[in-house]
Amino acid sequence: MDDLAVEVGVKPDMISLFREDPLFAVRCFFGPCIPAQYRLVGPHSQPLVARRSIENCFTNVTKATQTRKVKVVSKKCQTSLSQRLVSIKVLLYTMTFVLVAFFFAHVHLI
Repeated sequence: MDDLAVEVGVKPDMISLFREDPLFAVRCFFGPCIPAQYRLVGPHSQPLVARRSIENCFTNVTKATQTRKVKVVSKKCQTSLSQRLVSIKVLLYTMTFVLVAFFFAHVHLI
């Protein structure tokens, strides 16, 4: 799609988009690729309509696929102290492992 958009002249320039509105540029760059992105610039562009469509794409998908409302039943979480301590230990061991792996991946030993 990008190759065709370059030939037609409708591919949005992310650098200039980032200068104008950084949050919107990040949403365009990391969000889903929808056809409205190619209506931001170029011939027959509709920047306001395209911007609104890009900002609402997640809402449009979730509302279209949500068929019914589910009642949330709240249950009190009754965990014992030993279960909490075990989960804290597992979390600490995991964090330690990740930090050690990160350290050895970025340090070049002689």
